[in-house]
Amino acid sequence: MKTAKEKLIALGKKLSKMGFTLSWDDPFSCWVSGKDCTPFLNSPPPDYEYIRLFVVDPPIPKLTPFDMVSIMLSNDPFDMLYFEICVYYSSVLEGLLEPEEFEELWIKTDGIWAGEIYSYLSSLIQKYNMDTDVEHDDPICYSIYKNFHKDKWDDVLDIMSSLKVLKHNYDEYLNSV
Repeated sequence: MKTAKEKLIALGKKLSKMGFTLSWDDPFSCWVSGKDCTPFLNSPPPDYEYIRLFVVDPPIPKLTPFDMVSIMLSNDPFDMLYFEICVYYSSVLEGLLEPEEFEELWIKTDGIWAGEIYSYLSSLIQKYNMDTDVEHDDPICYSIYKNFHKDKWDDVLDIMSSLKVLKHNYDEYLNSV
């Protein structure tokens, strides 16, 4: 029987074959620090039992002024798979000083921007009963997440395929108008 770590690595290999770029490093942290992320396929996994794997630049269109989107997958001691889409807003914080400016930005991120991303991904959010949250840190992060039971890990493959289809349909729509 495979360990949760082995299952996550196997899932990563399937996602790679589907054309997704994966990394052991958080793409947002790499972006902020200016370093290259450690590629999934060309390097061994971290030497921990519970690991995180990231999908770099998933197929989600720039509907709002976010800086980056990534997807995190991580295993845990109970064979659960944590799946999280993270939409990062960092540049929009530059130059803000007054509390009113932050309040106005939070209204945009919580209401308008999160609503646009939610609307775009609503079919997946509803199908898989995912949760959402906005963290008001630096960066602001809009998260869509779910813990998948050990016998539901392949649902992630369906989600990722669906993201490709959604993006393709969105691009086709833009090209038609």
